[in-house]
This record gives sequence, structure tokens and C-alpha cells, in this order.
Amino acid sequence: MERIIGLNSKTVLLPQLRELCRLCGLSSTGTKSLLFERLQFAQTNLVQHPTVISIDLGYKNFATAVVQVNECNSSVLAWTKEDLHLPETFDPRQFAQASFELASRLKGIAQQFRDPIFLIERQRHRSMGAAAIPEIIINITRLEVQLHCFLLDHFVASIDPKRVAFTFDLQSGAQKKKDAIRLVKDVIAQKALLDNKVLIPSDLVTYFEQQKKQDDLSDALLQAIAYISWNKNRGNLHKLSLFRLEGMHLAT
Repeated sequence: MERIIGLNSKTVLLPQLRELCRLCGLSSTGTKSLLFERLQFAQTNLVQHPTVISIDLGYKNFATAVVQVNECNSSVLAWTKEDLHLPETFDPRQFAQASFELASRLKGIAQQFRDPIFLIERQRHRSMGAAAIPEIIINITRLEVQLHCFLLDHFVASIDPKRVAFTFDLQSGAQKKKDAIRLVKDVIAQKALLDNKVLIPSDLVTYFEQQKKQDDLSDALLQAIAYISWNKNRGNLHKLSLFRLEGMHLAT
């Protein structure tokens, strides 16, 4: 374990391990031994996918970003948003049929690429202090589960939006949407400080700029960029531990 991630479990500090986990898109809670195991598992089970299909779930604003991963940069191949036209009144059969048709379209996209991975934004399942969970949240969660079911024959990762937000230092609440849009505009203008350069064709830039509501497209793209960064960090944990944590003096 120590050899794999380039750290000595007896001398490394818990905050340092937490930082490494965050940089790799992993949960940073737990004991030192648990974090070591988590980092080791992430590295030894790393699978590099040349194409990422990132999904931001929504009824009327279902956004996808298809990103091709290259050694020095990433290229956005598709970037779209659509209204799923799901039934407003929940009916299990109609909902299942609509979800199946959506999954079939997504599979059609995946067939165009070699070993793609779907990234599905994980939905919250708590009321966040409200008296009840809104019906729209319940239905989006139903859609999330059904997509996972219909895509069982593909590589799929459930992505915690909080870890994406941490990666880019996005604020919470309404400010997060503004920050995400602003960051994507910086990505388009090549002003964002990213590990890999992100190339976006001019027609997709125009499409994004023409949208009145840009946060869903922004979330889909940033989710893909974050995942690519996490995978890169997982494959370079030794270098990451030597250089990123150099000079860190944190209390346990």
C-alpha cells in the first residue's frame, strides 16, 4: 500500500490523506487506514475510458456532454440539453417506458465510441429540512435508478455533485449555478486553470451561449472535466503525493 501511493502510513498525516482523496474524487471521511485502502483500491482498479458521457438529470433540462479524453487535452464532441416530456402525473408504466426510450437513445450514443463510461449525477434523497420531499425530486430519483438499471450492460459511475463542486471551489446554493456558468465561460475562453486543456468546437460554444438557462449544460460539462481530472490523479498518486503535499504541515 505504501509503495503504491508513495506515502508512509506511519508518517503521513490524516489531513494529507483527506486532501489526496478529495483530489481523486473519493470520500475523505474515515480513519487513516481506511483512507489508505480507499486510495489503493482507486488506483489498482483504475480503468481509463477514452470517452465520457456526462449526464445532468432533469425533467425539462436533461443535459449531456460527450467528452473525448486525450493525453494532453479533452475534446467536447457533443453538448446538448432537452425536455424529456415525461408525464407530469406519475404513472409507473408510462414512466418506465419513457425511461427505457431515453436509455435506448443514450446507448445509441455510446455505440459510437470505444469503451465509453456514463457519468450520472447522484440525486439527493433527503428533504433537506423540508416537511416533505417534493414530488419532482422523487421522480428525478426514480429516473436516476431506472437509468442505472437500463444501463447495467455499460460502464456507469454515480457522481456526487458535492465532490464536483469541491474540485472547482464552487459555492453552495444559488451561487453554485452562477459559479458553474462563470467557470464554463472561462473554460471556453481558455482562462480556466485546468489539468488538461478542454477544446470546445465553435458550434457548441454558440449553442451554449444561445441558451437562456445555462447551468444544466455547465454542470454536465464540469462533471466530465472533474471525473477526467480525478482519474488522472488516481493514475499519478505517487507524483501527486510527492509534489501536491510537499511542505504541508497539518495537525492530525
